[in-house]
Amino acid sequence: MTIRAPSATRTLSLGLSALALGMGSVQAEESFIEGPRALGMGGAQVASVTDEQAQFYNPAAFGFFGNADAGSPSDNNDLWKQHFGLGVDATAGGRTNNNFATYADQIKTLYNNGTISNLTTNGIQNQSDAISAIQLASDLGNLTGKGVGASVDANGGVGMRIGHFGIGARIYAQASAWVSNVDTTNLGLGQSLGQGLNNVIAQNGGTAGDGTIGLFTPTQVTLLKTGPSALTQNQVLELDYLGRQAGISSSQAQGLVNIASQITTGGTLQNNTTAVTLYGFGAAEIPVSYGLAITDSLSLGVTGRLIIGRVYGSSVLVLQNNAEDALRNADKSYQQTTNFGIDVGAMYRMPDFNFGIIARNLNDPSFKGPTVDGITYPTYTLQPQVAAGAAFIPFPTLTLEVDIDATRNKTTLPGYDTQNLSGGIEWNILHFLALRAGGYRNLAEHDIGDIITAGLGINLWLMRIDAAGAIALKKTTVDGKSVPREAQASLQVLLDF
Repeated sequence: MTIRAPSATRTLSLGLSALALGMGSVQAEESFIEGPRALGMGGAQVASVTDEQAQFYNPAAFGFFGNADAGSPSDNNDLWKQHFGLGVDATAGGRTNNNFATYADQIKTLYNNGTISNLTTNGIQNQSDAISAIQLASDLGNLTGKGVGASVDANGGVGMRIGHFGIGARIYAQASAWVSNVDTTNLGLGQSLGQGLNNVIAQNGGTAGDGTIGLFTPTQVTLLKTGPSALTQNQVLELDYLGRQAGISSSQAQGLVNIASQITTGGTLQNNTTAVTLYGFGAAEIPVSYGLAITDSLSLGVTGRLIIGRVYGSSVLVLQNNAEDALRNADKSYQQTTNFGIDVGAMYRMPDFNFGIIARNLNDPSFKGPTVDGITYPTYTLQPQVAAGAAFIPFPTLTLEVDIDATRNKTTLPGYDTQNLSGGIEWNILHFLALRAGGYRNLAEHDIGDIITAGLGINLWLMRIDAAGAIALKKTTVDGKSVPREAQASLQVLLDF
């Protein structure tokens, strides 16, 4: 298998690596973690929020702010003291899903170490060449799998609360990128995959592999034999054996088959339509909240949000000479819509325990997608989200909470949802230094695994400064370096009294 344009392959690998590191100019919304107190506690705040972040986590808390019942046994975290607050915060993070960064990094490595250049010049001449070509085909095929991509998100703004009311101005943003098409026709091939495998078989004295099928399923074998490349039984045996030698797993085999069964000779890279899709949503909001304490233990709250939303969409032909310019201009392709959202919450408290529930986007606000170069991108809808939490607060200086998303929440990456189980602890030492720790896990997907969080807050009389971070325990590879599959950071400055 011969590839004629190493510069085009370099554009693909560099472009994918850049997207995996962060595509910050296009934007969207899922169930965010907002503010460093929440991030430090793993995102668990629905039952114990104590500041203006209640606009997002649970507006019912406003019903308890500034109440005169200082001696109430149910006021376990001293919400009666909270009369006024003004804060500025920002949170940002990113993740690579389902080995997106690893596949992109392997393609980049094959280019940088001269492997692709050798295949371009000489084709598959021996077993080592064949293994490299199979690794490249597997990486390309698995980049198009369900939920394989990279995402970045950010939120931030200013919030103010006065008694039972809250108002703010915020921005929420998320962007995703994924390989939406691999063109297996216009690759500039001078040699078919089958011919390359025949070269290896001939060098082995006519013996194909080890005579067994240990990687592919019967369905995959049939596809290899009937696709445009139409491999013979011996070629399939050799491909199966070399795939195992290349370290291709059974979960990656379908991606290899998808490419290997479709590769044909002819066509040029100048006409190649291999594409990366960029899709995102950004919202500038003005939230207004009110909470009403029905009893000393029960409060209800509502947040209404005016939303100016932009849906971004772009498709970049990554093997074209203008691919890098197209990536830089992706944030100029959007459709803007104005809508509104409604959130409602409830909080119940008793000595030592708080319980809360929040339902967001009850009215399904939606935002029309743009039409760019003849492609109409889908409408983005903020679907209803429900989260619940329970907090143990034995002292005003100690809080332990567990939250769970009751709904699966869509992201801007197709086929990838979030549904977090989160928990954390806060210990406020002498009301001066707040230490926080926690973690969360996405129950809807299994590629990221556990994320651990930590943070601190420093109380300086009327001012509080908070910071927090989060990293996934699982790693991926970007530019040859091992990095967490997900990471976030948050900072806040707050006037609080």
